Amino acid sequence: MKRNGTTSAGTTRWRCPSPGCGASRTIGHASGGAGLEAFLKWLLSKRTQGETGMDPRTFRRRTKWCWDLWPPVPLVDEIHHVVHVDGIHLHRQAVVLIAIADGHVIGWHVARRETSAGWANLMARIAPPDVVVCDGGGGLLKALRIAWRGL
Repeated sequence: MKRNGTTSAGTTRWRCPSPGCGASRTIGHASGGAGLEAFLKWLLSKRTQGETGMDPRTFRRRTKWCWDLWPPVPLVDEIHHVVHVDGIHLHRQAVVLIAIADGHVIGWHVARRETSAGWANLMARIAPPDVVVCDGGGGLLKALRIAWRGL
């Protein structure tokens, strides 16, 4: 495989030198597990990036992909009496749809906008509560009627 520019997403495009053999793929990190281990060791310590034994910029470059990992959203089968839902707008054309019960986050979903589909994805992982407290934002009421019919 030979490098052949980049895709519209910015990843390296690879091509086979043989005629009629083309592909775009990502070449993974050979030390992905070791990079994650080093990242977590630094993250859970009180050390600075300069105290990791390598140049801080090298550390950031090698562990840049770790910041893109999202923790898995848990399936909440416990029924809560009151659930507060709202959207937290980010400056990157994204919103984090969040559900809170008893002062703890019980679910979240990242979407482009507050749409009924985004809210339905959040609600699909949460057991229907007795009461939902919301601001009545876009798509939320429609998703409530669809996902939690008895509400």
